[in-house]
Formats: sequence, C-alpha cells, structure tokens
Amino acid sequence: MATTTISGTVTIKASKDKVCAALSDIGNVYKMSPNLTSSHSTSDQVACLGATRHCDFAMMGAEVEEHARLKPD
Repeated sequence: MATTTISGTVTIKASKDKVCAALSDIGNVYKMSPNLTSSHSTSDQVACLGATRHCDFAMMGAEVEEHARLKPD
C-alpha cells in the first residue's frame, strides 16, 4: 500500500498554558470526532507540546500520525 505524506501547520494565537490545556488528552481525540474510529498516544508525552498521536479515520481507512510542536521564535 502506498503512503502519502502531507504536512501542515496550524498557528494558535494563545498562551502556551492555554494550548497545553486544549491538548491535555491528545490521544483520545476519537471521543470527540465522529470521523475517527480510534486514536491513541504514540509518545511518553501524552499532553501538551511534544505529544504525538495516531488516528484512524472512518473514511477510506485513512490514518494519520500527528505531532504537537512549538514553532521556534
């Protein structure tokens, strides 16, 4: 099966504390998104910046690996 890589960036104009609060349970995003069949953390860091996750989408069997990073100043 072929793999396609897509990169993107989202800029959030909020304090680091607010961003971390929003990403407090990054691995369980499937609970809030009907488009996902499952998701889970893929790093020891499960919240905030540096956390990574794997998501399985219901449509077309697609999957994604995501990483929450802080853009350098």
